[in-house]
Amino acid sequence: MNSSTTSNDKNVPSDLQKQISIIYKREPEKRIFVNRTVRLEKIQFFGFDMDYTLAVYKSPTMEAETFKLVVKYLIQIGYPSEIADIEYDPMFSIRGLWFDIQYGNLLKVDGFGNILRASHGRRFLLWKEIEDFYPNKFIQLSERRIYVLNTLFNLPDAYLITRLVDFFDKYEKTPDKTGVRYGDVIMSYNAIFQDIRNAMDYVHGEISVGQLKHKILERIADFVEIDDRIGLMLSQLRALGRKTFLLTNSDYEYTKAVMTYLLGSEWRTFFDMIIVSACKPLWFAEGTVFREVDTETGALKIGVPTDPLKKTGAVYSGGSCDAFRRLVKVRGKNVLYIGDHIFGDVLRSKKTKGWRTFLVVPELSRELAVWTGKRELFERLQQFESQLADLYRHSDANTLDKPSDAVVGNVLKAIQEVTQARDQQYGVFGSLFRRRAWSQQMSKAPTGSMEEEEEESGTAGAGSCSTGNASTPTNASSSRPEEGGVDTDESNEDLLTNNGGGGSGVSISGITRPRAGTTDQLTNDVVVPKQAYVEGSNQQ
Repeated sequence: MNSSTTSNDKNVPSDLQKQISIIYKREPEKRIFVNRTVRLEKIQFFGFDMDYTLAVYKSPTMEAETFKLVVKYLIQIGYPSEIADIEYDPMFSIRGLWFDIQYGNLLKVDGFGNILRASHGRRFLLWKEIEDFYPNKFIQLSERRIYVLNTLFNLPDAYLITRLVDFFDKYEKTPDKTGVRYGDVIMSYNAIFQDIRNAMDYVHGEISVGQLKHKILERIADFVEIDDRIGLMLSQLRALGRKTFLLTNSDYEYTKAVMTYLLGSEWRTFFDMIIVSACKPLWFAEGTVFREVDTETGALKIGVPTDPLKKTGAVYSGGSCDAFRRLVKVRGKNVLYIGDHIFGDVLRSKKTKGWRTFLVVPELSRELAVWTGKRELFERLQQFESQLADLYRHSDANTLDKPSDAVVGNVLKAIQEVTQARDQQYGVFGSLFRRRAWSQQMSKAPTGSMEEEEEESGTAGAGSCSTGNASTPTNASSSRPEEGGVDTDESNEDLLTNNGGGGSGVSISGITRPRAGTTDQLTNDVVVPKQAYVEGSNQQ
């Protein structure tokens, strides 16, 4: 039935008109949010990332194991053995936080660089303390100073950083507040952070005893979700004449083990082409050497393949998007790539190659659960904000009278109280998704008092989640960039719009920034909460 049929059509019976007026929507956790129209009949190639897309890792089991291995490595390189007692807390950190390498602070930042919340270790800073570190409560993104913790793999990093800052802050601070004096040495926050990053690189390295991949493959059922719908979906796509390919940064041996667990020993037959060790996002730029992989030995063959689609399930290593396009002879608009990574999977593929993109957002399930379960809080916020707007409705440049300070203060206080009640549903850093800077800056830090923060800010109150419309959660996104910092140029783009309506849209705190005139070109085509597979068209 065509959902565009209007209820005032005289040829449609009245009882049927009521049915037509109700738009079908799936349960929130199964929805596919469409930012731009995607005509699937025009898509010739369906590409998939592996980690956190086809292979969904179990949380918090995955993060807790990573955390434990990183702590073990740090002790091996000389860190105090007492840190072995630290246990991972999955409720503390969220993706999109910024770590200030200079001062050791963890920041929640909006899309314009305004600091919404800040913690030093697990202690949240009062607004006066924030202004001491960051005048005007603003910070500019800089690769030298800021590391954006914007991947699911970064969740253990974020929590370990806070715990080590707490641990070393027991000692004397350096005069410039950039570290502590630990015995006869100076431990800067920068050095602590670099040690954690090196430890993470080691833990995520090759498959060897004691490292994360070895642990995963030893007990793969404990770490990876299995879903029979994956094979069904891939088979249906191929039965309809579409091409499927796997594009992952994981090496062949690890990919083979995980995909065999998910799809069986014949896993390669589900794909027309498999590319491992892709080195995204470099793959979408100059790329690396393109070689075929010997599926028996895992070794690379010499030479460059001339017809990679000639045999189903052939495995290749490296290469680039340009080489891929020339070999398979497909236009970017006819490719839909499904991944969980804003920079590595979505932004680069869309901005530089024109691919259509399908973003998997695991956290969106929780956000939607809060939205549906605590909807009355969002509705009350909208009511209070409407009241605040009504107080200034007839004000203009000639208006001399202003609303009563007491009345305005009461409304702002009510907004703050409801906002705090809502934020408690998410965690200590609040919602993953961006909020309006004016309202969020009055969010109460867990260790501060309302009166102190109101005095520092000059006003009281906190507003609702800025999702294009105060009462409607729209499309949301997350990311998993490749190892390293953040692409400062790409990070200035706002990837998401309010269904292409030109509104403020939604972005992950601290990950994306809007730039006028570019949202339509860079918007994600499709966003889903988690491992959702298309069972029909026009999903709402």
